[in-house]
Amino acid sequence: MKSLIGAAVFTATAVASAHAATIVAPASVTVNSGGVANPQYFAVDNIIDQSGLSKSYVPGVTDFDAFVASDPTHMSDLATRWLSKADTSAATLTFDFGRDVTLSKLALWDDRSTSISRIRMSTPGLGAFRDLNVTDVLQTVSHGEVFAFRPVTTRYLTFEISGCNNSSQQNWSGCGLNEVVFAGAPATGAVPEPATWAMMILGFGATGAALRRRRLALA
Repeated sequence: MKSLIGAAVFTATAVASAHAATIVAPASVTVNSGGVANPQYFAVDNIIDQSGLSKSYVPGVTDFDAFVASDPTHMSDLATRWLSKADTSAATLTFDFGRDVTLSKLALWDDRSTSISRIRMSTPGLGAFRDLNVTDVLQTVSHGEVFAFRPVTTRYLTFEISGCNNSSQQNWSGCGLNEVVFAGAPATGAVPEPATWAMMILGFGATGAALRRRRLALA
């Protein structure tokens, strides 16, 4: 019976790993409007390079849901975040993934020095497809806020940020972000990788052998 249970768990693990949504990292990000307050300390690349995060991930390997469930935080230190130019109420960023990818979620760490009320996401051809209502962060430590959306396949993803510079509680009159982490769409219904097929076959074989031994013992 232990062999039967072990084989079943082994097989289930193989199938689950084939359907996991791993983290997808952009190759670069560009500021289309809004500018950069100081390129030395607040470059836009800071929001995709894991700087300032309390935990790290490996693109294409780390499971997105497991990563955000571990509650990584961001401290908003210098050279770990992006700030737009002063007296800016809106900004636009474009992420380039270097190839077509399918995205389904993202986690966003807001910056404590600025205010953002909404981020409109769009892609070439598809246009705007999702508005994110961002919870403004006032404390030093920022926790990730997760947003899900219907799977979108694209190379370029644009953030149209609005609602900056509208709060007297903030100490920078512009837009800002700490970090953004994207999730690929789970491979639901996809054909398993060859290694996964091998694991599944081994699991089914072990299950069959355990059942045969059990029948012989009962006979």
